[in-house]
This record gives sequence, structure tokens and C-alpha cells, in this order.
Amino acid sequence: MSYPSILCRVPYLVVLYTGFVGYTQVLICLEYLLSRCSIILHYWGEILTVACLGMFMNPNLANSVAVLLQSVAVITASGYIKTLDTLVEPMEWLSYILIHRYSAAIFVANEFKDLDFDCDRNVTLNCIESGNDYLNKYYPGAVDDIANNFGYLAAYLAGTLIFAIIVFKLSCLRNLH
Repeated sequence: MSYPSILCRVPYLVVLYTGFVGYTQVLICLEYLLSRCSIILHYWGEILTVACLGMFMNPNLANSVAVLLQSVAVITASGYIKTLDTLVEPMEWLSYILIHRYSAAIFVANEFKDLDFDCDRNVTLNCIESGNDYLNKYYPGAVDDIANNFGYLAAYLAGTLIFAIIVFKLSCLRNLH
């Protein structure tokens, strides 16, 4: 069964809340899980921005710092810019504690599992013939660890929420009720 790309699914996230019209059970489950991954990342970014607001007491500075932290996390831990195997050792260790490593593994495992590529044999570049080969080369174990990665995403969300509450309590703001 072939699935559309993630970018094509974005408009269908609203369908998840109004009812599943015309989808098979597998696709419903996949859409549900992927939308949850996107929502968790969105909420994590919002909570991170709120925590930065509690630290800096300036909305412009808090927003800028949160965007910089998100950008560093995506560049370092997702594997899209530089593969995780080619990172220097301290950056590879850092990638294990960043949320985008686990969310990227979920998205990539969904997109490339059982996908076939057309390779031109006349080109001298390395040719990856299937999505499973790509996953084994760049994201080993991503398909098997989807449930664990969702657990990591939920733990990051809860941890960041607790961190934001502690930051606001320590800064003695009366706005947090």
C-alpha cells in the first residue's frame, strides 16, 4: 500500500477531528499517529517559548531564543542536514537528548518503509533502490522503535511543561494560575 507524502497529509489533519471519511483502518491509524507527532512537536515548541518567557521576561527575546533552540535541535538531531553517523562525537551525544531525533525517525520510518525507488544504472552515484535500504543505512531501527519514539516525545512534552512551570514559579510571577 502506498501512502502520500507528509506534505500532502497536512490538510487532512483536520479530518481527524471531524471523522475518518474514506480511509482504511491502517491509514486511519497512521494519520492519527503522525498528527499526534506533529501536535506534540507544536506543543513542545509553544511550551519551550513559554519557558523562555519565564526566564527572560521579554516576549521578543523569548521568541528569538526559542526559535534558535529549535533550529539547533533540527540541524543537529534530525539527520536531514548531516547524517547522525557523520556527526562528531559530542554532537552525536547531544542528538540523543534532543526531541527532533525521535520525531524525525518517526516521520522518516513512515515515509520510506516499503518504498521503491527508480535507479538509473548509468549514473555513477550511489543508488538506493528501496526505502528499506535507505532506512537501514541512515536511520537503523527506526521502524522498530516507533512506539519508543512516541514515548520519548511524550516524555519531552511533559518534562518541558514541568520545566516551564518551575521557571515561572521561581521567577515569582503572579500571572501563572
